[in-house]
Amino acid sequence: LTYLIRAGSPYKLSENKKWGYYFETGFSQFSMSKQNVGDEEKSLGTSVKGHYWYVTPIGFYIFGPVPSYKKEISLLAGIGVGAGYIDAKGDMILTEDGSNEFHKVNQKGFDLAITVLFEAHYGKWMSRIYGGGPFLDVGLETYSVFEFTWDFGYTFLF
Repeated sequence: LTYLIRAGSPYKLSENKKWGYYFETGFSQFSMSKQNVGDEEKSLGTSVKGHYWYVTPIGFYIFGPVPSYKKEISLLAGIGVGAGYIDAKGDMILTEDGSNEFHKVNQKGFDLAITVLFEAHYGKWMSRIYGGGPFLDVGLETYSVFEFTWDFGYTFLF
């Protein structure tokens, strides 16, 4: 577990109030000391640490009425592609290809970030499922950090 700082702009809706967009940014550190080996997560004596940042415009569609204080169900689904940054250092053992090769990690750079979003609103209550994060392609290797949150909250409209 680690902290995540995430902030977003207000939702902007189209004239028909079904399509919209907003911007979201996030920053966090990570520390991974376990690896997937087959169907298990094991400690192989390796670790990778670092931090990441992203900013993503997210387009969405609203199913049902626009969320408001009314006791109606509104569903929102969205996807975004933006910019991301990863700085990762450490080591790992490549287990997926069967080589079990020791691999030193010392990568940082900008690349893409991807976001998937689902929200449900009922009156002032909401639930949000969010997944996404940056990835970095370096030659034949891809480094990525994926964050997943399931949030519940009470909303205030201004």
